[in-house]
Amino acid sequence: MKTVKQPEITQKELNKIIAYHNDVEKYGYKPWNTIRQSHTYGQGQEILNRFNDRTIHLYSRGERQLFVLLEAMPNVIDIKEQFPLPLNETLDLASELNIKHPGAYKERFEHDGVIPAKTMTSDLVVTFRLPNNEEKVVVYSFKYQQSLDYLANPRTANRTWEKLKLEREYWQREEIEWVLMTEQCYSPIYIYNLEYLRECFESPELLDVSDKFYKLFIKSFRQYEDKYSVYTLRHILEKVSDELNLELFHAQALFQKAAYFKDIKIDLFQEIELFRPLIANPVEVEYAA
Repeated sequence: MKTVKQPEITQKELNKIIAYHNDVEKYGYKPWNTIRQSHTYGQGQEILNRFNDRTIHLYSRGERQLFVLLEAMPNVIDIKEQFPLPLNETLDLASELNIKHPGAYKERFEHDGVIPAKTMTSDLVVTFRLPNNEEKVVVYSFKYQQSLDYLANPRTANRTWEKLKLEREYWQREEIEWVLMTEQCYSPIYIYNLEYLRECFESPELLDVSDKFYKLFIKSFRQYEDKYSVYTLRHILEKVSDELNLELFHAQALFQKAAYFKDIKIDLFQEIELFRPLIANPVEVEYAA
């Protein structure tokens, strides 16, 4: 088998790595690249991380869906996006596996024909809190199913799988679980509902109520459980608003929070709309990752 020639580490990339780690040490975690530095042509997504109010940078709508799914899991305590892998280690691994390491091919003219090696990243590094209170890290990579299909585009799919193999091998040697996800791994309706429910976190002032009042809101809302299939969501919110002297948008925010955290249990696999009735779901449903 022919030995693949690898790109080379340039001083420019080393300077970027040093500056990045200095910033992380000084200011806390940040992604290796922001969407303004990427070439996703409109696919880039910014979203507020409800764990620490940090803006999350996601390279595609699919990555956003995966983030929203993971963020809602009750035992997730932190998510880091666009997590950089150590360049010297991934280059050594690429040589060992005889896979060409990602490189900045368009920049070779700036380096006398030498192709600069690019720092690889993992999409989402997720920290879970286990029942014994220990923490577990799991790495998730998102790819659209079409990009993995050899029949649709053999060359593109082959290169995608090569880079995934590099990433997977790195994390396995670190003894950290690595998971590949596609848009076929979850329900689009479930994600649609989570997107709607998590809107409440964009208005934290509406959620700033006492625990006693929050429980009173839930009690007031749940008195209409036997009417879920009859009344629209808006109708119920209007009734609860009148009872508790709330603005409708305030009641909606509290409903979104309660449904998101399953303090009000509804079927999240049926579209939630203001003009539609709700479907009760008294049984806890854990969405499989």
